Amino acid sequence: MRNPHRLNNLLTLLCGSTLASCATAAEPAATTPAAKTRSDQRLNLAEAPAKARFKVTARVWPEKGGEASVCLWNDDKVAAFSITIDDNSAPDIGWWLEKSKEAGLPLTWFIITGRVGTANTFWGDWALWKRVRDAGHAVESHTVTHLHVEEPGWKGIEWEYADSIKQIEAGMIRHRVRFLAYPGGPNSKLNDPKIAAKHYLGARGTRGSINMAGQIDYLNVNGMSAPQLDNPDPKKGFADVRNLLAADSRHYRGWAVLLFHLVRDKAEAQKFLDFYKANDEELWGATFGDVALYGQERDTARLRTEDNTAAR
Repeated sequence: MRNPHRLNNLLTLLCGSTLASCATAAEPAATTPAAKTRSDQRLNLAEAPAKARFKVTARVWPEKGGEASVCLWNDDKVAAFSITIDDNSAPDIGWWLEKSKEAGLPLTWFIITGRVGTANTFWGDWALWKRVRDAGHAVESHTVTHLHVEEPGWKGIEWEYADSIKQIEAGMIRHRVRFLAYPGGPNSKLNDPKIAAKHYLGARGTRGSINMAGQIDYLNVNGMSAPQLDNPDPKKGFADVRNLLAADSRHYRGWAVLLFHLVRDKAEAQKFLDFYKANDEELWGATFGDVALYGQERDTARLRTEDNTAAR
């Protein structure tokens, strides 16, 4: 299942004697419960975990036919890998589209919506962002102004979060915005996960570490602006993406979310695309939103085998 779009409180599987080692939840329904809103939040997994929600293990294989477990990641991959681009960075779009296509990796742009369509082409226009979406990538929110509170008409943090959704969805017909990247800078203290939870299914922060699979804070997912591939001791490198596949690392089987702005050194960025391509049999490369949705569904699912007889 490539695009899980709903959070389940109960996942029930009817298991036959030939069921594979793990299973994922059903395809999304026509009306997705995750898109609905309560008074205090959308239906997201909003709490920051004080401890691991579950123990991370190697891939699970059944001891007997018909036994089942929920895959840690889509297609039973070892770990998850996402690349995100902030602040629109439109001059790089052509390069990213070409290189991500070569790698087979969908990307996520977080855009400052109030800048789109202005005289400065750095921010792009809605026709450009439609082309990005139509190429198979995600376009999500980085707020209206990037918390430039000095701008005329600034109306507060909830306005930043809510109006950016409206602006993207007005500029890109048939597009749904469900994820946020918190702006950094001098006013970053204004960011509020509780308010974000009212409008988004997940949000990315800037803590520079790989996300441990059992301890993901889905309203403040770690995003690495200085990812590594060359730490002399990768086990001590909390941002070294090689640890995703290192069984002796605490970040084994985690989720690496890379954070780029305008890329000054494209050869350096290419190294991470090459790393993904070289390991795509083991890594699930997906948009930020697809991984966040899958993880929340997995973390709230309960699996029950109803029948495990040869007759099934």
